[in-house]
Amino acid sequence: MTTNPNLDPYTNRNAFLITGAVGLIVGTLYGAWHLGMEGAQAVSGTIDYPPWLPYAWYFRNAWTFIHQITVPILWMGLDMAQGSVLLSMLTGLLYVQGLSLTAYGLSGRLIPSLLLALVALHNNAFWYNPDYSMEVFSGFSNGVFGQGVLLYAIGLASIGWGRGAAILIGFLPAIHITNGAWAWSISALTVMLFQLRLGTPLPRRIWFGFVWGMLGMLASFLLFRLSQPTFPVMDPDEIRHYFEAYMTTWEFKSGHRNIGGDPLVTARRVLHSLATVMALAAASWGLYQLRAMRSTALLAALALSGLCASGLFLIYKGMGEQLPLMVSVLMPGRFFNPLMLPALMLFSGLLLARLGSLGAMGLLFSLHAMAILANKSPKLAPEVATIAFAAAALALTVLLLLERRPPPEQGGWLAHLHALCTPYPGYQHLAKGLYLALLAMALINSGLFLYRGALHTQGPRYPAWENVPDIALMRIAGSKPGIIATAGNPRHIAAWTGRAPIIEGTSLNLIPYVPEAGPSMARILTDLYGIDFFNPPGEVFSAGGYGLAPQSGKKLWQERSPNDWQVLANRYQLSFALTPKTWVLKLSRVGIGERFALYRMPPRNETSTP
Repeated sequence: MTTNPNLDPYTNRNAFLITGAVGLIVGTLYGAWHLGMEGAQAVSGTIDYPPWLPYAWYFRNAWTFIHQITVPILWMGLDMAQGSVLLSMLTGLLYVQGLSLTAYGLSGRLIPSLLLALVALHNNAFWYNPDYSMEVFSGFSNGVFGQGVLLYAIGLASIGWGRGAAILIGFLPAIHITNGAWAWSISALTVMLFQLRLGTPLPRRIWFGFVWGMLGMLASFLLFRLSQPTFPVMDPDEIRHYFEAYMTTWEFKSGHRNIGGDPLVTARRVLHSLATVMALAAASWGLYQLRAMRSTALLAALALSGLCASGLFLIYKGMGEQLPLMVSVLMPGRFFNPLMLPALMLFSGLLLARLGSLGAMGLLFSLHAMAILANKSPKLAPEVATIAFAAAALALTVLLLLERRPPPEQGGWLAHLHALCTPYPGYQHLAKGLYLALLAMALINSGLFLYRGALHTQGPRYPAWENVPDIALMRIAGSKPGIIATAGNPRHIAAWTGRAPIIEGTSLNLIPYVPEAGPSMARILTDLYGIDFFNPPGEVFSAGGYGLAPQSGKKLWQERSPNDWQVLANRYQLSFALTPKTWVLKLSRVGIGERFALYRMPPRNETSTP
């Protein structure tokens, strides 16, 4: 059974094929270098990650299906760029198709649903981040795919393909445990609400689909355990010591997990999340009026989970460091992320069904326009976007509640409300007036954006070798066995050189996922960068909050003598040092490019280990 009574299996198939094709194209245009491919390098043995490297612990001891599906890509003979293109295409497929089908299942209007999904994804960086950044077209494969599979399952459920959705939900913890656990909770709420509203159990095929998904998840975990290498046994107390030190210094001081913070910023984020819940509740009520019970259950479950996320977020912000560290590891703020995009598309689908394509698209484009304006203009606070979303939700609620329809047969508060509103049909114009006002603002804002060239906020990052910065230096760095010492915070060095970096300067936050990496991370930070792991100075934190600042260790690196470098080269099997081009080391410089300079390490003892 489909969600929209006007849809049939044939039209669903056509919509599935069309949105899938567009998703693959979008994924190619918005390609990115994927961290999942670097995991494949480590798991397959293409790159040697000695067990004393922090990323050896992460790639070989963190369970995720992403590493299991990327290894065959390398076995097929594809390189890192081609593999990243495939993962980017899969990203586009999950998000474009999932979001389009979500709106299409409610409205039956394919082209408007597809266009709105594309606009939503294009502006995701400015609209859907109440607390934790949600970077759809980025190389952070685990989070991107974990969230994408959940959105895809919602899209399948919206067009009545419940068994496929159940399989994905059952399997999701194998891709991303946190997203999987959250999806299971939303699904449990949906099932309970479905049975409460219809009074019938969920069809067997959906339960069987969920069981098949769980079996796939268990198979993935078994494969991970069987292929997991043997690492040195570590003292649990020592691991806990480094984990607690990392959380209370690097995480809390850098602000990556958003402990505490500005009360005004917190209030804005809470309002943003509540606006999303309000839109979901409005859409739920509209579907109740349409008697589309299955989607009503899904929407109501999302609304309830949004309220739960809001409560967790308030507790998290209010108590901060008083909460157990494991609560901070979960980052309750990111529980909003799986709600934002589906909330908007469910909301959009209901608008398309009620207002027609032109009116609904005008409203949604205006919301996106104001979101961009609020984030681009220093004179306007981000609250503008939140207020617009809340106003749209309120307008939809008013329109649905005051829409003229035959009186309900049953009694109760619904009949009284209908009787109260029927003598005043003019109230319907309140909602329509809000829509027209938002549409007028959209026209003005869109004109300004086009004039300023601010609409294209995120251009293609096609992962091709010709786009790699200073590719000649990267090839030289990969020509000699050994570990690359990386200064500042470059990314994708393993992908570009085929050699392991000693650390990823942008991502020190692997310790919450694999605390066993703490001792080696602390040792490298002290020896190479002169940074005390247990008491890092404030200037070493990057603006993103989870890595090193670009100039971390610059003074030490430039003052270090060739003899000191040789000691480090022997200790850590270093072959080259890659630095920003402005750094000048007391080493033999191989070359200098537009972004980087490459230095050769002194001859070392190949058998040395830390």
